[in-house]
Amino acid sequence: MITLTGKKVSEGIAIGKLSFYKRDSKEIRRIYVKDVEKEVQRFQKARQKAVFELENLYDMASKEVGEANAAIFEMQQMILEDQELKDKITNIIVEQKLNAEYAIQSAVESFLSTASTSEKSYIQGHDADVKDVANRVLRILSRIWKDKMLTDEPFVLATGELYPSEAVQLDKTKVLGFVTRYGTINSHTAVLARTKGIPSVIGLGEALKKDYEGKTIIVDGFEGKVYIEPDYTTITKMKQKQDANHTHVQKLERLKGKENITQSGQQMILEDQELKDKITNIIVEQKLNAEYAIQSAVESFLSTASTSEKSYIQGHDADVKDVANRVLRILSRIWKDKMLTDEPFVLATGELYPSEAVQLDKTKVLGFVTRYGTINSHTAVLARTKGIPSVIGLGEALKKDYEGKTIIVDGFEGKVYIEPDYTTITKMKQKQDANHTHVQKLERLKGKENITQSGQKIDVCANIGTKEDVENVLRCDAGGIGLFRSEFLYMENGTKLPTEEQQFQVYKLAAESMGTKKVVIRTADLGGDKLAECLDLGEDDNPAIGYRGIRVSLDKEEIFKTQLRAILRASAFGNISIMLPMITSIEEVTMAKEMIGRAKKELRNEKTAFNEEIPIGVMIETPAAVMISGELAREVDFLSIGTNDLSQFTLGMDRQNSKLERYYDPHHPALLKMIRIITNNVHLEEKHISICGDLAADLEMTEYFIQIGIDELSVAPNQVLSLRKKIREIQ
Repeated sequence: MITLTGKKVSEGIAIGKLSFYKRDSKEIRRIYVKDVEKEVQRFQKARQKAVFELENLYDMASKEVGEANAAIFEMQQMILEDQELKDKITNIIVEQKLNAEYAIQSAVESFLSTASTSEKSYIQGHDADVKDVANRVLRILSRIWKDKMLTDEPFVLATGELYPSEAVQLDKTKVLGFVTRYGTINSHTAVLARTKGIPSVIGLGEALKKDYEGKTIIVDGFEGKVYIEPDYTTITKMKQKQDANHTHVQKLERLKGKENITQSGQQMILEDQELKDKITNIIVEQKLNAEYAIQSAVESFLSTASTSEKSYIQGHDADVKDVANRVLRILSRIWKDKMLTDEPFVLATGELYPSEAVQLDKTKVLGFVTRYGTINSHTAVLARTKGIPSVIGLGEALKKDYEGKTIIVDGFEGKVYIEPDYTTITKMKQKQDANHTHVQKLERLKGKENITQSGQKIDVCANIGTKEDVENVLRCDAGGIGLFRSEFLYMENGTKLPTEEQQFQVYKLAAESMGTKKVVIRTADLGGDKLAECLDLGEDDNPAIGYRGIRVSLDKEEIFKTQLRAILRASAFGNISIMLPMITSIEEVTMAKEMIGRAKKELRNEKTAFNEEIPIGVMIETPAAVMISGELAREVDFLSIGTNDLSQFTLGMDRQNSKLERYYDPHHPALLKMIRIITNNVHLEEKHISICGDLAADLEMTEYFIQIGIDELSVAPNQVLSLRKKIREIQ
């Protein structure tokens, strides 16, 4: 028996015959060509066909592994469109009069030799994707369309390196598991293996020999070990481990009904025949309205819930009430459940709360308008993050009589047109088309550096609030996630606190999707206008400067520790950092670090993987934090300036108070001086400083931020490329 040790990337046990993946390939020869123009056209046609194939592959992968993971293939399209790479290939064909195949091979080797220092996010750390793209074009040139699986029998796949476009097409009914000589645990291939649930071990090196072809192999994806021609004892032990895992999975399957109570609309309760009969009988026999019937039936139903034999009822009073409230809201046609229509619409409301804004579906909500609200509220921030056109503060002029009428929302000018005339519709459509053209032009900046004309560089990252936003970060080519507002996981989870596993899966998705790029997770900044049904924070006379942020977390230790454990576990899958909100003292940082230490100790004892050196940072959002920013910098690894809160606390203006909007000055000299003081203090300690508030996207301030030495600006995903354009225009 031979034992090999590599890197575990996807858990599970696979037992079968080993089969090396044989790609149809031929030696690439150096051939001189007479008609270089024809050869260049040949290359361009193959490249365009490769783009088309990747578009189809993206569609297929979106259905199978989700859009966030499928974004890998959008990134590969960016590699195919890379001007530097296209020029290298074309130049070799034209200047050296060589064939396209040889030109591609040579250009890619040269391209990869500088990849580690490249500023292009889709190149750095993505050697496998560049090779995958090159192989795709080469296969098209040589008219090789498909690589074939070798046998109809299930097998364990072995290869030097498996490319993402190959991994996504693996057939689980044939491929029991796979092992490779090379690869990393954060590669796109590894992400896809975990998504598909295929046991795999990578990075076995030259110890994985072709001599093992056809031999019995066991892949232990839990331990990262591979056994060639295992002995009887090992086979028995691994089969027991495999059976134990199957039993564990079957037990988890039983939780489906319970989990769906919260996450899938509590369907089992809604389908309960006894409850349906109670409601129907009250309507029919007593001739009463549905709303009253539901309320009465639920009260009666809950009175016997404690003795119920139904697992989805017993101990789930809150879920039964939640279901009842959902139906009552639909009956009363409250907007949120009135995603009743399949037609996209413009949403109107008196005021939109952050917990509601975070759940807006862009495919249905074309835009929104409100009577009340301020431009600096968290709802406004979320609208910008999601890229939903919106105008707020219309007052009583926004009448209910306008229900069902055609409306145009001009988010550029802050104007709303009810039943617009032909001239206005034409003008607004032209404006809409011009914006689409502008966005398309910005797309050309993907892959470009965030560098001024004088050579100064600055990082540009994106802010997000939900897992759905991760795809937008990948699409906009941001340098990472500079702020993950984790509190929205609590706000969109209804009456139940998000579990450790729920949070872990979201953070893990973000980490894996971003690869080597940073993911800064801010611990829950609840309080103020960000309230969650699942957490009662009590009444607060002045919530903006009251019980919120780190104060809540330190007070509710178990909830805080649950989140920290989830973040730490996810840190094993990518480049995750922890950021603490609303810090005003060194003591708060010390207490939070102690909590992180306790969470780490628990995970160590459980033998659960996490990044021992996970970076810890703090938000600078108060004048107190500004004044001790140097001391804070000595305690943590990085700092980020939250200009939204820092502005309201410095200027003494509640960001929720619309009466104060005319006094609000984001360019106030005091605020700008504070930002400069923070930057100087942090750099004296040789730490990283970023801005993640709305001011980071203010293009009037970009040059000033670069001049004073800000290291990073983090903005809404749809603002990344506009900011990059501005940076590249600065002298």
